[in-house]
Amino acid sequence: MDEDEIHKQASDLSKKIQESLASEIEAKQLSVVEIPYVKFEVDFNYDASEIGMRTTTDFNKTLLVPKPGLIGSFEHLPEHKRLLETTKNKVEEERAINFLHTLEHTIVRKMLQGVENQTPYAEDVKKSISIWIDDLLANPLHWEVPVWIRGVRINDDIGEEAVELGHGLSIRRPNSSDFGYELPSDEQTRYAPNIDDILSNVPDAILELSLETSFRGAGADTEVENRLDSLLTCLRLYELGSIYAIKRETRPESFMQSIPIPRLASWRPSPPHKYDIGRNDINRLRRFIDTTEKWLSVARTRKNVSSKVEIAIERYGDALLAKESATYVEHSIASSVMCLEALYLPEMFELKLRLSQRVATVLRHFSFDPWKVYNVTKCAYDIRSKFVHGQMLTEREKEKYKKCGSTDIFSAQKIANSVLEYARISILTYLAIIYSTKARKKGFIDRIDRSIVDAITDETISDTATLISAMTPVHSDN
Repeated sequence: MDEDEIHKQASDLSKKIQESLASEIEAKQLSVVEIPYVKFEVDFNYDASEIGMRTTTDFNKTLLVPKPGLIGSFEHLPEHKRLLETTKNKVEEERAINFLHTLEHTIVRKMLQGVENQTPYAEDVKKSISIWIDDLLANPLHWEVPVWIRGVRINDDIGEEAVELGHGLSIRRPNSSDFGYELPSDEQTRYAPNIDDILSNVPDAILELSLETSFRGAGADTEVENRLDSLLTCLRLYELGSIYAIKRETRPESFMQSIPIPRLASWRPSPPHKYDIGRNDINRLRRFIDTTEKWLSVARTRKNVSSKVEIAIERYGDALLAKESATYVEHSIASSVMCLEALYLPEMFELKLRLSQRVATVLRHFSFDPWKVYNVTKCAYDIRSKFVHGQMLTEREKEKYKKCGSTDIFSAQKIANSVLEYARISILTYLAIIYSTKARKKGFIDRIDRSIVDAITDETISDTATLISAMTPVHSDN
């Protein structure tokens, strides 16, 4: 039986249910109950990232309750029997009965909510039927996923507007309504976030993602998480941004899909690396996310490439996000160097000179001073070697590490910022070349080494640098 016929049967049953319920309403046979509710509201100042006045209001909400046994009475309807037989053809008998009762409960609830709120309910009922049919036929599952993030700020020229970034993704500022809620009083402790957690975890922006997963169940949750992780990786690579999610809320259009209770992430210090986006950044950011997601998808599914690039991205993430990186500049530098090693060193015996040469050779295509890159990378490698062998920098070394081959004396933090930028650009270059040439890591390194020996610019690297520079800010003066 095709989907249109199932929809017709469900709509016929819905009409009968609505007629029955309308008769109860007209005869005033519904019970009226009052449920204690709590409403929480805040004033939020985005510029200050601050929640101000907070108001909690207790009130009673009036709900309509149909007479007991109403759902059971629908079993005698010819429309119920017909749709039940159709449902049994799709799922086993016990599940079929539960499926159909879910639909009937939902239609009754949507109609009563409309009456309670004095609003039309026909479209809500129609939408519920479509969702139920998708559940029954295991059609691709649609999700709405808002994500609170830190590390990206939205400029005043965008303001409160939600900006579309393509493929169902948008970004906006948080507002007062994001922190408020209205819940039954007995559900407050279970579902409402702790206000103290909110005060220390105010988001810089909210991503809103609309997507479909190809299947349902636990695998669908994983598909959603993978897409979110990919998007967060893109945002960390667009500029140096210690970007992470502090709350993820998944809203599947399904009556059967389990929904985890959203929780705030543990508090962590303010992100050390932030960037702003304004209206002039939007087109470039759209293009960057679209392109980088394609690169990541290909790199992560190709044999023998995924482990290398994922290790590099994980180490880059450690340098930006790990608590140890926020505490120890040495940890940030060590993680960044390990990111570069995952991209540029195929063997353990190759040391800092070859790493530094390869990084400098690639970065010169992005208008970096190759001599400066070469020497800063060597300095970073020395700090990394000290750190992994249990040695920390002295306070004097943190302030003035050494000249690193230039007339400027570098602080450890400046080295950390520079090598992080090298890592970001290197990951993007690696992903782009893997995507365009179908080469593996060895092919990527061979291109670099040939250009070192022959002193001839590799057009693939040069073209890649032009492409990436058009999509993302490149800070060659770090």
